[in-house]
Amino acid sequence: NVVATVAGLSGSVNFTLTNIAWFVAPTGSDSNSCNVSTSPCLTISGAMTKAAGGEMILVAAGTYAPITISKSLTLSGGWDPTFTSRTGYSTIQGNGTSDGISTNAAIVSISGFVVQNSKYGIYHGTGTLSFEHGALIDNNNGIYNYTGDTTLVNMTISGNHGLGTVGSAISDVDGTVRIQYSTITNNSGSEAIWATSGTAHIIIGDSI
Repeated sequence: NVVATVAGLSGSVNFTLTNIAWFVAPTGSDSNSCNVSTSPCLTISGAMTKAAGGEMILVAAGTYAPITISKSLTLSGGWDPTFTSRTGYSTIQGNGTSDGISTNAAIVSISGFVVQNSKYGIYHGTGTLSFEHGALIDNNNGIYNYTGDTTLVNMTISGNHGLGTVGSAISDVDGTVRIQYSTITNNSGSEAIWATSGTAHIIIGDSI
């Protein structure tokens, strides 16, 4: 609670500040309120529909459908069923023809997710994306950065097998992809890492 007073005026005003969070679990329903941990949404897309830009979505460990993020959001995966601690990962399971996570927003932050069996594990269309403590595995292509900036930290990019001429692990058309403290391994195809133009920059540090 916050108590506000104004010099020269008697009395005070007491009000509560709250941080808005939304909740998703395999046991939930998109018809729930989704804004308390005991009444979560079933799908990440359902929670994103309810959330305003700049808010956070907490996702319990489980398997979920591919998503498109079109507003600035923070997605935090790997929570236990009571949302009291992070115990693992949330999985985005693709079908090989759709993108696992497609982003088209000013600022998107993702952590605690494994994205697998998708066309592009991540398709980043514009804005700034940060992805930490997760994995892009067994996709046609790991990450495709069309424009904007992407930062990957503590990630595993593995088993991606290439589609067309782009990099099976990392592709950058325009903008900067930064990778730190990550493992990039066992990606096949004609090229694992691919940058298409002079405005595309891929920076890899402290990674194997």
